[in-house]
Amino acid sequence: MENYINIQFARDYNLQHQSITPRPVFNVDGSPNKAASIKHKVFFTISLSGQPMKIEAYATVLDRNPIILAINWITEKMRVGWDQLLQAIKTLASNIPEYLEKFLSVFNKSTAERLPERKPWDDAIDLEANFKPQRGKVYPLSPAKLKELDTFIEENLWKGYICPSKSPMASPFFSVNKKSGDL
Repeated sequence: MENYINIQFARDYNLQHQSITPRPVFNVDGSPNKAASIKHKVFFTISLSGQPMKIEAYATVLDRNPIILAINWITEKMRVGWDQLLQAIKTLASNIPEYLEKFLSVFNKSTAERLPERKPWDDAIDLEANFKPQRGKVYPLSPAKLKELDTFIEENLWKGYICPSKSPMASPFFSVNKKSGDL
């Protein structure tokens, strides 16, 4: 297995590269990659436990991660814990100055998926005593949009971003398809 780096990530950080003979590239699931072929190899260094580690990676299109390191590279080269490896990759990917590295947890996606604990000073939205709910227009949803809405509600309930409503009213919403046509 080889190491891979997102081609746009490599360009954004002006990483050293060299042209290679084009070779086909496939995604982890075996499907053809959007890039069709790999034409460059990128060279960069990360620091783990104060030790510089040189990495060679093939540049291609990666949707979710800026870097994919092969297991054999990790087992051969690494004698440090996974936490240090992940920290080094996050540092490289985020380009955060060294004096701010101690605050990397603030940028951690899993940390961001939970809201802070509720505090006594959190405010509630109380309706006025004389409030009367008004009927609004009902917008029917296609099965695909209804499924997407259900998924959104489930995920955001789990994360704690939303909670079950006790309100006698609801608010309409709309969705816009992505450029790819997906919801």
